[in-house]
Amino acid sequence: MLYAYKALRVDGSYEQGRIEADGPAEVLASLRRNGKTAVSIVEAGAAVAAAGADAVLRPVQLAAFFADLAMLMTAGLTVDQALKTMAASQENWRLKSLAAGIAASLATGDTVAGAMEKTRSFPPEATALAASAERVGRLAEVFGALAADFERQARARRALLEALAYPAFLVALAIVAVVLISVYLVPALEPIFESAGVDPPPVVWILTRLRGFMTDYGIYLAGIAALLAIAACFAETRAALSAGFSALWAVLPGVGRIQRDLAMARYLQSLALLLQNGAQISVALELSASCCGRGSIRRRLAGVRDEVTHGANVTDALRRTQLFGEGTLSLIFMGDEVNRLPMALDRSSVILMTRSRQVIDRSLAVLAPAIIIALGLMIGLLVTSVMTALLSVNELAIQ
Repeated sequence: MLYAYKALRVDGSYEQGRIEADGPAEVLASLRRNGKTAVSIVEAGAAVAAAGADAVLRPVQLAAFFADLAMLMTAGLTVDQALKTMAASQENWRLKSLAAGIAASLATGDTVAGAMEKTRSFPPEATALAASAERVGRLAEVFGALAADFERQARARRALLEALAYPAFLVALAIVAVVLISVYLVPALEPIFESAGVDPPPVVWILTRLRGFMTDYGIYLAGIAALLAIAACFAETRAALSAGFSALWAVLPGVGRIQRDLAMARYLQSLALLLQNGAQISVALELSASCCGRGSIRRRLAGVRDEVTHGANVTDALRRTQLFGEGTLSLIFMGDEVNRLPMALDRSSVILMTRSRQVIDRSLAVLAPAIIIALGLMIGLLVTSVMTALLSVNELAIQ
């Protein structure tokens, strides 16, 4: 059995590692022979489960994990041999620990899907696919499909973040500009208008109030931000914050539809992947619905499984959710009629994803110039207002 340990060296530094042993006593004896003092000894599977409970793997990590596993199994290794090889050679500590933990669970008699589920590091559709593939002996093929799927997700996320980077920089620049003007320029202008008995321009008045708000409540805002940052370190809070932001985006004009289309694309993609690899339709529908983050959408999609289980057509059940367009439903209907439902679902997913990406790209292409123009107008309005007011003060002084 594989054990994870943390030990104290003679020089006072700590060491972490894993040892194959028959029990904790053997691990303890081995550490003592090497002059080390054991701090903690746990089964590798338990250690990984605890780590996985706090953070599900990101798509890029999942893609790397399944790609390595599929490559080793395609080369002829069994699943437990492949996992042990990954545990010995993987450079990423998280993936190394994960492979070791799953291998340890397999050694105790767990199935591959059961071992994966114990770690709580995999999405439900990945665990379901592993269970289905294990029954039909297609683990290597399914792991390869999962690697390709998660790689596609990682590429899409990376492309979106890269596209958002420049607009986010411009927004941050605009905020910094407003703060600097409010803190340094406005206080220098206020005495001029006060001494002349002239009301400041509206822009200066607004910035004065903004500076006062930051002075009075800035420390409280900083405290709230710090508390949110600390709370975000906990998995439960991260999930709540994610759900809150998701609900906020959903009510914004235009953004809600994009978010819904992306969620539906992910649903259809998961459903296609599960059906292509032997999962039963009822199981595939249930697990695909659980992939949707928004509770309102998830509840509507969960009803699809119940309807199909009681004999309803997949297309009709999806239509009653009112989440899919007629074009998507027509494609799914035709695929179901010719016994090519997984292919039609995958194609529908690609169409929805592509359409959403095009809308996002067009919006971002307009957003950056719009922010630049707004920033220029704001500064121009401020300068014009201040200069006009100063000229009025000078005219009063001359008279």
